[in-house]
Amino acid sequence: MKVKTGYEKGIDGTCLSIELPESYKEDYKLRMLQENEIDGLLELSSCGGDKKSRYSYTITGMPSMKDRYEQQMLQLEDILQILNDLLEAMQSMKKYMLDPESLLLYPEFIFYDEGQWKFCCLPQRRKDLKQSFHILSEYFIRKTDLRDTSGVILAFELHKATFYKHFELEDILKKHRDKNEELEVEEEHSYYVEEEIYTLDEDAPTLGKDIQEVKEEKKYITSWQKTLGKIKDNCKEFLMERNGQDEEDLL
Repeated sequence: MKVKTGYEKGIDGTCLSIELPESYKEDYKLRMLQENEIDGLLELSSCGGDKKSRYSYTITGMPSMKDRYEQQMLQLEDILQILNDLLEAMQSMKKYMLDPESLLLYPEFIFYDEGQWKFCCLPQRRKDLKQSFHILSEYFIRKTDLRDTSGVILAFELHKATFYKHFELEDILKKHRDKNEELEVEEEHSYYVEEEIYTLDEDAPTLGKDIQEVKEEKKYITSWQKTLGKIKDNCKEFLMERNGQDEEDLL
């Protein structure tokens, strides 16, 4: 389906417009979006006829995610805010019995408004959340700073999850937080080594950690570094493979 998108500037501000080559119908979804201010969603107005329908979103003063990160890389904190704002928007939609399959999770259709990310809800869209989020997760991998270890890991965890049969964004985030907390505790314990590890005198009291304990901790650190190295290598390969590929259809 050929879709036209563009920006319009008028007296009331700037709008993002999406035009579809199909008949305009005012159904339940559209009425809910037009008659209510739904937290996390862009304000919507629409019109159309027998052969086309047009949807306009108010974006005055709001940079898109694509523009905001054109010259800078994503950090862990950025990804977490995007995900948390998305979850909050989905919760708001549930109150009006709207399904997240209508969300456009492309960087060029997500906008930043006074500390909060807002999303386009297109009533005619018919893709489940996993399919939509797959595209956004690819963007995370491309734009996450490779020096940000936690950010790289989360980006890959999110992308990998889109290949599973059951996709629950909230559960993925919870597991990531739990894993991150456990890792912080382990790393704090692993890197603590006193200056004197042991003495040559077997009868004398041991200063610092036991030799075996230190060996195990070094083994853990080395294993973790290898795992991280593989993830970053996969990230580089992914960037090379995706370079030049077209995005999926909007609908």
